[in-house]
This record gives sequence, C-alpha cells and structure tokens, in this order.
Amino acid sequence: TVLDDNKTLCLSNSERIKLPTTLHMMFEVQDLRVASPATVSRCGMVFMEQVYIGTGSLVKTWGETVLTQLLPDQTDDIVAMIEAHLDAGLAYIREFCREIIPSNDHNLTQSLLNLLACVLDPERGLDLENPNLELVIKQYFVWAYTWIIGGNIHDKTRPGFSEWFIKRFRPMFDDAPQVFDAYCEDIYGFIVHPETATFRSWESVMDHFAFDEAQPYFSILVPTEDTTRFNHLLDLMMNGSFNMLFSGETGVGKSVIMQGFLDRMAQTDRFVSYTMNFSAQTKPENLKDVFETKLEKKRKTLLGPPSGKKMLFFIDDLNMPFVEEYGTQTPISLLRQYMDYNAWYDRGDLSVKRIIQDVQFVTAMNNKSGSFFINPRLQRHFSTFACQMPSDSDLQTIYGAILESHLGTFRQ
Repeated sequence: TVLDDNKTLCLSNSERIKLPTTLHMMFEVQDLRVASPATVSRCGMVFMEQVYIGTGSLVKTWGETVLTQLLPDQTDDIVAMIEAHLDAGLAYIREFCREIIPSNDHNLTQSLLNLLACVLDPERGLDLENPNLELVIKQYFVWAYTWIIGGNIHDKTRPGFSEWFIKRFRPMFDDAPQVFDAYCEDIYGFIVHPETATFRSWESVMDHFAFDEAQPYFSILVPTEDTTRFNHLLDLMMNGSFNMLFSGETGVGKSVIMQGFLDRMAQTDRFVSYTMNFSAQTKPENLKDVFETKLEKKRKTLLGPPSGKKMLFFIDDLNMPFVEEYGTQTPISLLRQYMDYNAWYDRGDLSVKRIIQDVQFVTAMNNKSGSFFINPRLQRHFSTFACQMPSDSDLQTIYGAILESHLGTFRQ
C-alpha cells in the first residue's frame, strides 16, 4: 500500500500512517523471483545486464587508482595486456568449462586485478631494477590468469583450458620461448621465480616434512604440491587484504590447509585468527555474538582486533545455513551486510550499532552439500579457488613420507 498513489502504510495493529508526497522509494534487487505482481506493477523497472556494462571499466579504474601507485611506468602496458586477453578467457570458460561454484565476469575480473596487485607490489618483493622486469611482469600475468580464470573450473575441463591457454599466450613469449615452454608442461604446476625470470615447480619450493612421533596421526599434515600452492595463494591474498573462498568435495583438505595457515599467521605479531563452523542451525545471532566477543571494543560503536593486528576470520561450511522460504540464508545476509558496509544495525533503535575494522575472511564450502552455492552478492567479495582431489603423486608423497619417517625410527 505504500507504493499506491495514496502512500499509506498499513501496520498489523490496524494503524494507518500517511506518508508525505515527497517520499519516493527505490529498490535495487538481484532478481524478481519472490516479488509479487502487485509490487512489480507499481514500480518502474530498469534492467541492467552485465554483458552491456563490460569489464573494461573495472580494469581502467584499477589501472588509474592502484597500478599507477605500484608501477607507474608500466601501467599502460599492463592494462593493455589485461584488456587484450581477459574477455577471451571469460568467454572460453563460459562456453567450454564447468565451474565448481558459478561466478560472474566481474567477480573474476576483480579477483584477477587483486592477485596482480599482490604480485606486482614493489614493497612485497618485486625488484624494479631487475633487467628482466618486462618478462617477469608477463610471467606474473599468465600465472595470475591461470589461477583466477582457470582456478575454479572442474578438473575434467582443465586439460582443455590448458590447451587453449598455451595457444593464446605463446605469441606473448616470442622473445623468450624457452621460458614459456617450461610453463606449458603443466600451467598449474609452476610458480614465478622473479630473480631468474623463470618458472619453478611447486615441488622445488615445497617444505620438508618433519616426522614427530608424539603428534597424533590424524593431525599430521604432509606438504604436497597442492598444500604448497594454496598456502602461497593464501599468503599473497591475506597479506594483500583480500578475502578468499575455497571450494571442493569432502576430504580434499580445505579446512586442514586453511587451519594450518591460520595457525602460522597467528604466531606472528601481525595477525590473530578465529575459526567458526556454519551449520543448518547457525543463526545470525551466533555470528553477531562471535564478532562482539572475539573483537575488542575500541569505542562505543567500533570493534576490531588488538591494536596493530588484523583478524583472519575462517568460516568453514559457508553454504550450510538453512535456506528460508524465499531463498535467504540469514547468517550469510548478515555477513554480506558487514562486508558491504563494515557495520550492522542495532535491531532496537535501528542505529548503526557496530562498525568493524581490520577483519579479513577466508572461507571454505563443499559444493555438493548445503545450498550448493552462495549468494552472488556475498561471493563477489571473494576470490574463489577450487581444491581438487589429491592426485596419485600427492597420495604417494603423503603416505610415502609418513611410512618412511615411521620406519626410520627403528634400529637396523
């Protein structure tokens, strides 16, 4: 009735409130699945489709606001490189690949820009005096492109993506074909080594496994190529203040990898961490209580971690909360409100109750349970990576290392 010409608000207690003629209402919604015909008929509709907005505005804005602060002399070349290859990759995965968690082009574009900002930061190790700087930038671009555009696709479609990727980017390395040829062996199996302007295998940078007899068997974590690559991505994105979402089936090691990373970060003087598991019984009040008890009250309406530190907040089983009749998962809605506005409201007087600062999120979800996917309005805040089932070589590494260490404790 508020949308009628008479603009009267009818309450459940039969009270009627006349609204002024100067009041107008504007709605911004994801879709009209749960909107009634009466509501739709009273509103003028404007439909904005992503395909007409494009990704170019994100890239150009990032180039002018972020990249010019990092690499001002190379900004134009890097932006041109992104614009030349981004849309082709997005079109390919939409037509020929199957994503573990459905994404949209703007989410992937922003994730690519975030990862590039992490690896192209001179304050985090990029040597501007490197004589091969131009080649190193190309290497970082194709590496980031691999993990963002191709990091959330099903393992059965990765060979096809790899073949397309090699054909697409080989001409970029005409001046250093031997460098790209090494990367072509397995585009997911290498990391950039900027000092030598080469690609190195994940195995070459993998931590050594140290066996501890007193450690419980189920808490043993043997470093593999998968754990090494995901820990590296976590280190880049978390230190760059970007959120991450890991997806995969039960048993691929999502929670173990993230918990191990958080434990290491909590031992430094820059981070504190907390882990929360979502379930079908999780309520928004549970999330609110965790924030208000695990963060310090700095001012009346300001919450945050201890001074000089950041909170790394790990949410496991992100997609498990109960889906209500109209498709809402209330804990996720509260989480999205925080990530959109860094605050939420007091339900009593509707004032801004808590402003939260210096909190980053890393999350995990099983794409074959719960709601199967999450609200795109929340997902846009995350860079999404798919954890695959361990390969035969990973299984041999894990059980071989444990068995060798165990047998090595016996006397000959």
